[in-house]
Amino acid sequence: MASRRRLRSLGPFIWVILIVLTAFIPESYTQSLDEWIYRQFYRAQHLDTDGSVQLRRSPDEPIETRPTVTERRYITCPTVGAVSLDEASVNACFAATPLGPQDFAVIINKLAGAGAGALAVSSPLVWEENAGPMAQDMLCSVMKRFQAACFGLRGRMAAQADFTPVVLRDYSIPQANITGDPTGLPAANRPLPNSLSETPDAISADWAPDWLEDEPLTQVPSVVKDISFPLLMRWNGETMPTLPLRVALRRKGIDPKDVTVHIGKEIRIGDRVLPLDAHGRIRIEHAAVSPLPLEDVVGEGAALKALGAGVAVVMEQPAANQPTYRLEQLALTLSELLGEIRVEQIHGTEPVHAGVLDYTPVLPSTWGEWSLTAIALYLGIIVMRHAPVWLVNVILLGLLVVLGFQAWQYVEEGKWFPLASLCVGWLLIWIAATRKPRKKRDLIFS
Repeated sequence: MASRRRLRSLGPFIWVILIVLTAFIPESYTQSLDEWIYRQFYRAQHLDTDGSVQLRRSPDEPIETRPTVTERRYITCPTVGAVSLDEASVNACFAATPLGPQDFAVIINKLAGAGAGALAVSSPLVWEENAGPMAQDMLCSVMKRFQAACFGLRGRMAAQADFTPVVLRDYSIPQANITGDPTGLPAANRPLPNSLSETPDAISADWAPDWLEDEPLTQVPSVVKDISFPLLMRWNGETMPTLPLRVALRRKGIDPKDVTVHIGKEIRIGDRVLPLDAHGRIRIEHAAVSPLPLEDVVGEGAALKALGAGVAVVMEQPAANQPTYRLEQLALTLSELLGEIRVEQIHGTEPVHAGVLDYTPVLPSTWGEWSLTAIALYLGIIVMRHAPVWLVNVILLGLLVVLGFQAWQYVEEGKWFPLASLCVGWLLIWIAATRKPRKKRDLIFS
């Protein structure tokens, strides 16, 4: 009987040992349970994440990451050369003025020889004396040295319309590809006479509407900053690409029939979609222009040699009293239209988990603290064994709530402690505390 009483008196002590040993449960046995508990807490606090967390044992432990590849899309526009055939420049480079077709041929040939790949010529193309066919043939032939080259055709809106010029008839954008109100676009119905467009050789060259009489949109750049030259014009009811757009389409190998337009909203050119206003203009955002002095072009100077292969050039012979910055607007428009979409892959890393929690010790760390804890547990179990069961349950449930609330607070602070092993210890405390001592009569019968 004495030995049994000694065993019963050792019961709480054995439970204390078991409870203390739960603090030394290998982490591999409780890690998944801890991660599950803290994932629920983190997800409840951060509703916009998947709730996954990494529990770090020390601040030196690396954060788990995974490789990522992101794409950055941007536009690159080539620098377009700008050559002005203004009166001062022409007089400085040529002994006989005004320029004739053979002079144009010399200038254009210099550009082709320097490696230019595209050319837009905006000029009245009117010679004071009727040039011979040989000079005109020379001019048309040298234009064929470029991958894309186009003459600008000048026109006006007359009371009596004329037939659409032969050189424009095959370059209109199909009406089925156009939506929106076209009344805001520049319009013409009769070409202004020039000395080249009706010659046999010129018919095989590329032409596009350019400068229109009594149409400010084609003569004077808009007061709105960074706005382009109109890309579209109406000619006898048909929608035509203007000079810079025609050169850009030819350079990119895009047929006008493949262009789709929503006037006042956007224009789709190949893989680019550009915002378009009611007058057929786009924003200039990425373009670049480099002036090419005529003297440098004729003399094959440094600026011409620095052009680089395939560069695009705009050459303009301004009309009398015409602002010189129209040339810059044409060149900027062509540069923007020649822009290409680039895709750059950026390799990096990102955290695997939505949150990272750092370990915070809450258990005793010295033998003295462990001794005091064991004594408190021993006394607590003895007291609770003699208390009503309902009171023991209330106390222990309160303790469990305190543990959960503390873990919740730690998650907010980016911390964690081994809650799973503490819950196992709590369960052992509950079992030990609710085991009532046997009564004497029970001992007799047993």
